[in-house]
Amino acid sequence: MLRPERRLFGRRVAAWSSGAVRSARRGANQPPKCKPPRAVGAGQPEWSPSGRFVQPPRAIGVAAIHGITLIELLITMVLMSALVVVIWGVFNTGFMTTVTESLRSSIKGDSGRGFIRMGTELRPALSVTSAQQTSITFTADTDNDGAAETIQYTWNGTSGQPLNRVSGGTYPLVNSISVLSFSYYDSNHNLLSFPVTASQVKGVGADITVANQDESFRLRSEYRLRNL
Repeated sequence: MLRPERRLFGRRVAAWSSGAVRSARRGANQPPKCKPPRAVGAGQPEWSPSGRFVQPPRAIGVAAIHGITLIELLITMVLMSALVVVIWGVFNTGFMTTVTESLRSSIKGDSGRGFIRMGTELRPALSVTSAQQTSITFTADTDNDGAAETIQYTWNGTSGQPLNRVSGGTYPLVNSISVLSFSYYDSNHNLLSFPVTASQVKGVGADITVANQDESFRLRSEYRLRNL
């Protein structure tokens, strides 16, 4: 039977009789009854076994969910727009730099190949028949068939026009010429003044400035005529 209630740690507790204690021991082997889970953040103050007042901790990282305001949305859109503008600026600068370098490399490559072709044909020249400031005419056996061909390199003096090779046909040797000047040297490598006597020419110099849009560069080369 239950004994009169008494207070323990400020709470009313019913004292158990010896028979009630034995009944509680018999039920100790049964599986404990689990309390239903408490909702997150719904902890209520409790008394600990030592009689102290305990507040259950709230779950870590759980916070009230709020919607975004119009001001926050506008600020986000402005920041994203600024980020897009910066990214586009970097991309555009890189793209234009790549295009410019590609164009420059293409022009230099074409001009370099033209100068190589010019040197290949000028060095074994058999004679020089005309030596002008913007053109030169000479003979050379370029195909090794025993017969000399007449070859002319000429520029019409108009900026942007090519240096043409004329020999049985005309085709551009170097494109986009803005400045061109041939110079001629005698056997002692003395510079000959214009008008030049073609028979005195033993060496040829070519000074060319190539321009395309905003890009320009200068090429200079000299060729010694081995057969003269």
